[in-house]
Amino acid sequence: MQEQAKTELRKAEPVSFRRFNGRPSLVLELVRLPGADALELSRQVRKEMNRLTATLPPEISVHLTADATETIRAQLHTLLKQGALSLLLVFATLRLLLRGLRNSAVILSGVTLSVLATLGVLHTLGMSLDVITMAGITVSIGMLLDNAVVVHQIAGSHRHGQTPAERLRHLARRLPHALVPVAGSTLTSLCIFIPVLYGVHDLRQFLLPLAGVLTIALTASVLVSFTWMPYALFWLLPPAPPAPPPTASQKTRPSRAWLMALLVRHRYRHVLVLLAVLASVWIARVFFGRLETALALPASQHVVSVSIRPAHGVPLEKLEQMVRPFEALGEEHAAILSRFESFGSIHSGANIRYVLLDD
Repeated sequence: MQEQAKTELRKAEPVSFRRFNGRPSLVLELVRLPGADALELSRQVRKEMNRLTATLPPEISVHLTADATETIRAQLHTLLKQGALSLLLVFATLRLLLRGLRNSAVILSGVTLSVLATLGVLHTLGMSLDVITMAGITVSIGMLLDNAVVVHQIAGSHRHGQTPAERLRHLARRLPHALVPVAGSTLTSLCIFIPVLYGVHDLRQFLLPLAGVLTIALTASVLVSFTWMPYALFWLLPPAPPAPPPTASQKTRPSRAWLMALLVRHRYRHVLVLLAVLASVWIARVFFGRLETALALPASQHVVSVSIRPAHGVPLEKLEQMVRPFEALGEEHAAILSRFESFGSIHSGANIRYVLLDD
C-alpha cells in the first residue's frame, strides 16, 4: 500500500455515542444460541453481573437494560395459571360425572403422573422448558385424560368382585380390552404430526418441538394407563357393593324421550349443573379478559422515546448538542425514572429513551 499511496496510522473518528443516565457507556449484547435455555442464560448473566460489580471501581457500574426472558416468564406464568385452571375444571367435571371423589382422584393422578414423566424425559433429553413445550403439555392434558378415562371405564368394573382374587381375575380379563382404544387414539394423534417433517423449514422449526412434546406426553400416558391405573383401580378404590335388584316400578317404567329424561330424571340434573358452571366460567373469562384489555395501560405510559432525525452528514458534536437538553430533562425528573438512555449516530440520528418507574 505504501508503494501505491500515502498511508498513515491515526485514531478513527467517532461516528456514534451512547450514554446511560447521562454518563458514557458501553453496550454488550448477548445472543442466545438456537436450542439454548433462555431462562438459564438469563440467570447466568445476572450472576456474572453481580460478580463483576463487586470487582469494578466505584465510578463504573453494570446495568441490565433489556432482558427478553421477562416476556417469556410472563408467558410461562400465564400458561401455568391456565394449566392449573384446566386441571381444576377437569377434576370438577370428573367429580360430577363419575359421582365419586376417589374415582376422580385416581384419573387425575394418572394425568399428573403422565405430565411429571413428560417433564422428566424433557429434562433428560436436554430440551428447554419454553413457551412451545409448555403449550404442548397444556394441549396434551385432554389426550392424557382420554387414556385414563378409557382404562378406568373398561377395567373399573372389577370392583364389583367381593374377594381380591375375583377382582384381580376380572381386572386381568378386562384390561386387554382397553389396549386397542388407547393405542389407537394415541397413534392417530401422533400421525397428525407426520406432515410436519416435510413442511417449510421455518414452520418445521416451530412445530417439531411441539410434536416432540406431544409424542413424549402421549407415550408416557400409555405407559401410565397400563401400569399405574390398574394398580390404583385395584388397591385405592374399595370394592363396590352389589347392585340391588330392580324394583317393579323400574321394570315397568315407560320409556321417555332423551330430552324429557334429561330435564326430569334426577340423576341427569348434574349434567345441567355442569353445563351451567362451564358457561359461567366461559362468560367470566370473556368479560374479565375484555375488561383487562380495556383498562391496560399502553406501553407509551411506561416508556417514552424521543427520536432526532437531522440532515444527513451532521457532525457528531452537533448531534450531541441536540441530545444534551433531553438528558438534562432526564436528570431533572430522575425521581420518576428508572433510567434514561441516549444513543446517537451520524448515520441514523439520535434516540433518547426514558423508562418510568412502575408506580
